Amino acid sequence: MIEVRNYTADDYEDFCRLNIAWIGEHWQLEPRDYEEMEQMRQGVEPGFMLVAVEAGQVVGTIAFLPMDGSVYDYELAKFAVDRNCRGKGIGRLLLQAALNRAASEGKQRIYIITNKRCFSAIHLYEAFGFVQIPGVSEQFVRGDYLMAKGADHSTPFVPNESTNTLLTASRYP
Repeated sequence: MIEVRNYTADDYEDFCRLNIAWIGEHWQLEPRDYEEMEQMRQGVEPGFMLVAVEAGQVVGTIAFLPMDGSVYDYELAKFAVDRNCRGKGIGRLLLQAALNRAASEGKQRIYIITNKRCFSAIHLYEAFGFVQIPGVSEQFVRGDYLMAKGADHSTPFVPNESTNTLLTASRYP
């Protein structure tokens, strides 16, 4: 049985392991990946992180990072499922749980940076109502496909350092 629960600091090593593994399957990790993972050590308040656990092992992660100064409430980030556990619906469970939590907070405008080669992820996002939006990421070289839901998508959105509270908040050393 798979349980989705809140991330705790004890999950940090598994969180990093899973994200390094999935990114490393297709690309090189970028400096921003390491920065985000280090800053996520204690969590991402006022955003949130969830993990999927199967048989006592963390097998999936998802983070909703706050996006101050943006039309979006959260950026969906560091969404990973253990390679050996794919195909079990873990990603769907994590995404549904995260969207439910955001909705319970009155936040439904979600932004995603992905890559056009991530066919399965894009299909999953579309199933949850995400649409492609114009632009490319200035944050990640691999970020050539942007998606969002819950906001007016007629104007291209180009994120910058000030829109992601995680990287700009002074409470993160």
